[in-house]
Amino acid sequence: MNESTTLGRASPPRPVNVYGRRPGRGLRPWLLLPKLVAVGMLLGGLAASVVLCGHVSGRMVDGTYATLPLWSVDLLRLFFLTLVVPGAALAMLFGMLLTWMHGPGLMLRQRWLQVKLLFLALAAPTGHIMMVMLLARTRAAAEAGASDPQPIQQFGIMAMMVLAGVIVLATLGRHKPRFGQNRAHAFARNRG
Repeated sequence: MNESTTLGRASPPRPVNVYGRRPGRGLRPWLLLPKLVAVGMLLGGLAASVVLCGHVSGRMVDGTYATLPLWSVDLLRLFFLTLVVPGAALAMLFGMLLTWMHGPGLMLRQRWLQVKLLFLALAAPTGHIMMVMLLARTRAAAEAGASDPQPIQQFGIMAMMVLAGVIVLATLGRHKPRFGQNRAHAFARNRG
């Protein structure tokens, strides 16, 4: 029996790939899903830190906690070591792999990615240094038995600023604004 017939009837013709697209989506879904999980870890760790700082400073103001509790500083450190830092590192790694997969030359010409990389190059080291300094100051205040909630409030404010920066980066990556770039003109091929 001929392979092209099924029970005596001809099978429908298979679609022909006339546009040259590769079948399937390649590695993109396999890289995008872990990146989303990593961004979720980063956002969750920062949000948990903000909530914890607000809770502890509120309890210190109303008199429930006489001094800054050391467990809160240990918990903040744990959030950063297990959620924020690994989430940021994995998100950057998978972002670089996604950029490499699409071709770095093509991607680096897009203005939204240039803005995102510039923002990341300025904000990541600054945020990291500030968070480490504020965590050390908060730990020193907790070990000294300070009754002033200012160190943990400053840490919470900085965590909110870093959280806002991460949200801006995620929005840039998701919506890919043009920033005045005419893509048809910027990516025109020389057909002459």
